[in-house]
Amino acid sequence: MDNNNKVILINPAASGVFNLDADAKVVGDDIKHHIRNNQINLLLREAIEKNKPLESEVIIDDRVLLVSTSPIRPKNSDLDNSGGIVFIQDITKVRKLEQLRTEFVSNVTHELKTPITSIRGFIETLKNGSINNPVVATRFLEIIDIEAERLHELINDILLLSEIETKMKDTNLESFDLKIMVDDVFKVMENIAKEKSISLINEVKDEIFMKANINRMKQLVMNLVDNGIKYNRQNGTVLVDGHREEGKVVISVKDTGIGIPQAHIPRIFERFYRVDRGRSRGMGGTGLGLSIVKHIVNLYNGDIKVNSIVGEGTEFIIKIPHQE
Repeated sequence: MDNNNKVILINPAASGVFNLDADAKVVGDDIKHHIRNNQINLLLREAIEKNKPLESEVIIDDRVLLVSTSPIRPKNSDLDNSGGIVFIQDITKVRKLEQLRTEFVSNVTHELKTPITSIRGFIETLKNGSINNPVVATRFLEIIDIEAERLHELINDILLLSEIETKMKDTNLESFDLKIMVDDVFKVMENIAKEKSISLINEVKDEIFMKANINRMKQLVMNLVDNGIKYNRQNGTVLVDGHREEGKVVISVKDTGIGIPQAHIPRIFERFYRVDRGRSRGMGGTGLGLSIVKHIVNLYNGDIKVNSIVGEGTEFIIKIPHQE
């Protein structure tokens, strides 16, 4: 724009940012007639008047824009400047990623601090004399062991999530029988299931082979089965189904548990998100299980759907493109 606020040039990208009509006569017109944002107009005016470049973040329609303004300095002229230029960069995604990183660090700090504080407290009590009481000492050491295991699981899950996030595609792919793999997962989970009299049912169709990292797929199914056990009712069931559908391998994990309120479903794959924080903490877990599941599904260009009815149960349906 020139010294009189008249637009000299505007590119299509800038027109799109400000939702300008393609047929509107912008060039030659006053910029304030088309860009009705006081912050941008004042920033540009200040840059011209003070003859120096300025920069500011502006929020328009839930988008974060980095607006950089700079005066135009002619080479052969008595004028300090003859107008100004505006550069606009949409940094919405950058700011969202920064917010996610900040929240993640904050959550990790909190999750690590809780067991560490507990461990330090019990150690201090033992050092102050409780270690001489065998009954109390044994109970405190058992609690310290539980909290240490919780720390171990949390750190492992953080490392696993970090590893998956940095991958563009998975490695160590092999063809395996899905039904046999689910049986292997059930062998690991059967003791936990027995504590609540939960029945684990494998209804994967015969000879459903998929090519993937088998350990990654075991992690995916194990996390979902683990959730199905934790949030289930006494004498409930966790059923895993698998079949082919339109060139994809479909894996379903369905439980007869407490269910998830619809308002929470869009957020359950977020790191450390818990529908009921009090109940979740009492049942253990790191709060990263479903986030790991989502990242594994994304790694294989698949998709995941959740069906849930409060008081009846939850079903996770995963579809992963078949690889030859």
